[in-house]
Amino acid sequence: MLFKEMMQTEREKGRTEELKECILEILEMYGTIPEDIAAKIDQENDPKILRHWHITAARATSFEDFRDKM
Repeated sequence: MLFKEMMQTEREKGRTEELKECILEILEMYGTIPEDIAAKIDQENDPKILRHWHITAARATSFEDFRDKM
């Protein structure tokens, strides 16, 4: 793997982790995040899905609302 490819991969991993943190920060406004939601977010690595969940978390009115729209 070329250095440039390695750097790109690391940047993508960093963005993915940042998206996960942002989603969790938003959801913490509702209290302690249920384990099933936290685990699903932690296991997801597709940036497209995480971006969708980020918007969904911002618009959700509760954990149940977020879970239903995941």
